[in-house]
Amino acid sequence: MDDLVEVQSQIERLNDLPGVSSLAMNSAIVLLRGWYQNFKPTPEDMKTWIYLMRDLDPELFIPAAEEWGRTQPDWSPTAPQFRQVVERLDAERQRVLRRAVNVERLESSKLADRRIRIRTRHS
Repeated sequence: MDDLVEVQSQIERLNDLPGVSSLAMNSAIVLLRGWYQNFKPTPEDMKTWIYLMRDLDPELFIPAAEEWGRTQPDWSPTAPQFRQVVERLDAERQRVLRRAVNVERLESSKLADRRIRIRTRHS
């Protein structure tokens, strides 16, 4: 079987894995292949990519490919390197979400404190 056909077959198997979208992985692989002429994953490489990405958020695959292209323009990522970029992007996203929740909680707490002070003054 042609390597490209085998790689495509491996990508299509992503649909069977929980948490991994084949469209997202395929798009990231296509993007990396376009940016890096030396990036030609073999079927064995794809098994590694699929295994390592299975529990990550597929929405971060394209941003991770873009991030890698900006920061490492001279060489393509390995599957473990790509996973690290996706994990870093996810951690950044989680920090932003936590920060927003904490700001909201702080504002709610300040508002509740003001209400308590207003009630005690009027009592």
